Amino acid sequence: MKKALLSLLLFCSIPAFSQIQTTVEKTCYLLYGFNGKEFTKNKKIKEGTPIILVEESNSFPNFYIVKYKDDLYSIKKDFINQVDLASYIKAKEDSLLKIRQKEEAIIRYNDSIKMAKRKRVNDSIAIIKHRADSIIKHQKDSIKTEKKIIALAVFQAYEDRKNELINLGMPIEIAYLTISRPNSAGGVDLMFKLKNISKKRIKYISVTGYVINAVDDKCVCTVRRYSQCTRKGVGPIEPDEYASYSWENTWYNHTIDRYIPMSINIQYMDGTSITISGNKIKKIMQNELLDDVFKRILKEKNININEVFD
Repeated sequence: MKKALLSLLLFCSIPAFSQIQTTVEKTCYLLYGFNGKEFTKNKKIKEGTPIILVEESNSFPNFYIVKYKDDLYSIKKDFINQVDLASYIKAKEDSLLKIRQKEEAIIRYNDSIKMAKRKRVNDSIAIIKHRADSIIKHQKDSIKTEKKIIALAVFQAYEDRKNELINLGMPIEIAYLTISRPNSAGGVDLMFKLKNISKKRIKYISVTGYVINAVDDKCVCTVRRYSQCTRKGVGPIEPDEYASYSWENTWYNHTIDRYIPMSINIQYMDGTSITISGNKIKKIMQNELLDDVFKRILKEKNININEVFD
């Protein structure tokens, strides 16, 4: 609840930087049809024609991207209403300052989350260590026997935690569910790596979500005209097996900054299915992989599994 309130506070405190309505100051040409070297087409518009100022061009100095009749064009800044342009630049500078302030607040918040997460992990490790140490006191036959007992306790804790997650409706672990940075064409890939911790084989797994820009507004694919989409991965994914998927150019938009997952649907080979959404997805993505937690515990105890169970 506290995390949700803080996220809402940060979101509401930063107004989104938007496009503005303006006009051209003189008769000019709108440029389009860029082939990688030059613009191949143009459209003539008269003085006073209304346009929407979208953003400054990243490719051409002194040019801006504008929208005219629902299509995007490039135009030299000298042809744009200079009063509106100055207001746009000032508003953008103010927005960027607020974005930096928001990022700093998010960094401070994330640091506090990491500290809390480390504390939870350390508490779990302390409990497991205490259990293992209690067992060791009664088993002094040999160092190998002691290590075997610790390893068995770790394995039992590992299985108990897996079963707990499954019973809570979280039968997978997520190594990552993220996007790439936009390529030169604005293409953004969706990437997903998971582990099946259930006892059933996964047939298909589908992820649904949308993308946002740096100021938390939804981004729309400039080619397919959607923000939210679903991508399906094909199994089978065996129990305790990892699987990775990458869907290239799922969106085209240079302003895409982050991916927001909404739901994950899992279809099993036995015909059953489960959908994970809301806070459950957030918890799964926040949790450290069980494999990493217990490998670290075994390493701290100097336990080599191959030697203990030879």
